[in-house]
Amino acid sequence: MPLGEENGTDAAASLAGLRQRIDTGNNTSVIEYFMDGMPREWLDPVLQNPAMLATAPSLAADTEALAWTQSAPRTELWGGIEQPTLIILGDETLPIMPPAAEEIFAAIPNARMEIIEASGHGWESAVMAETLSSFLRN
Repeated sequence: MPLGEENGTDAAASLAGLRQRIDTGNNTSVIEYFMDGMPREWLDPVLQNPAMLATAPSLAADTEALAWTQSAPRTELWGGIEQPTLIILGDETLPIMPPAAEEIFAAIPNARMEIIEASGHGWESAVMAETLSSFLRN
């Protein structure tokens, strides 16, 4: 689930639906609901991995965090962050990610954004380490 519309309610609705599925104990249903709209090639390996399926109830925490991001204007939620913050975005990520990153970047006063070339939703460990190291040195 991506970062929803500011002051929206879609994450809260999604959280309610996710909790209903968690309550049934059907982790496959939980994962399918959480990953609705994501590429099938992402979903299938998760559904075939017992360790990943076992983590299904923990997705409530992710969804709670997304619901929180819609609980007030983003500048109110994040505008008081004084610590330098690094926002990392792959240049080959899903189309929903750049607008979300831009919104977060705009709401945090001391934010910096790094675009990682040839990266989607993840990237090489060495590139991540160098990006973080460079940020922490400055």
